[in-house]
Amino acid sequence: MARRIIRDMKTASADDIRNEMNTYLNCARKCYVQMLTDIMPTSDYVIDGSKELEAIINEAIGIILKL
Repeated sequence: MARRIIRDMKTASADDIRNEMNTYLNCARKCYVQMLTDIMPTSDYVIDGSKELEAIINEAIGIILKL
């Protein structure tokens, strides 16, 4: 959430950021937790999006080349 706020809301007002946080807590967080419990454990591959872009790309390429 913090990464998305920093990335996407650089020029947003404090009210816009608060509204985004409320939306996340009231809606999106439930989906995220559901994904962690139901989808992620059965996924073939999961790439950590907090890594540097080059590391993400290299990991994805490595997975593709193994297929």
